[in-house]
Amino acid sequence: MGIRYLCLFGLLIGSTSLVAQNQNTFSKAGLLEDLQFLNEVYVQGHSANYREGAARYTLQPLLDSVQAHLTDSLTGEQYFFLLRHAIALSGCVHTRLEKADALFLDKKTRFPMPFYWIGGQMLVAEQPDNPLPLQMGEPILEINGLPSSQALAPLLHLFPADG
Repeated sequence: MGIRYLCLFGLLIGSTSLVAQNQNTFSKAGLLEDLQFLNEVYVQGHSANYREGAARYTLQPLLDSVQAHLTDSLTGEQYFFLLRHAIALSGCVHTRLEKADALFLDKKTRFPMPFYWIGGQMLVAEQPDNPLPLQMGEPILEINGLPSSQALAPLLHLFPADG
């Protein structure tokens, strides 16, 4: 079991460094191979599968979906988010894939500050480095014209939570 986790971390570290280059594309076959390996690691060794009475975690539905719907290669960013989603499916809050900053720098889709969701509100988590007129704890009402309340649902599949 230990060697599988070592291999998993090697895969994740290797994937992250490749993604950081941002010029790479990843083939459907390569993605399926990575997801099949990740699935094997979780099914055979992840503690989430040893909880009494819990359904056994598997990536098979995600593998089936990728097999059926993905027809082309993925960009590094797309690959990163698909792997992050796969890892979040386990529900384990201790296992995660961290972003490679180089992948997201100068992206119009990157939110420029950390935030929290508390009581149904999106709140500034800390004072951002750039001079925005937002203070820590202040609610973020909208993002590019989209009410912030609509921004939460698309993010939930990327982050497991334990309560």
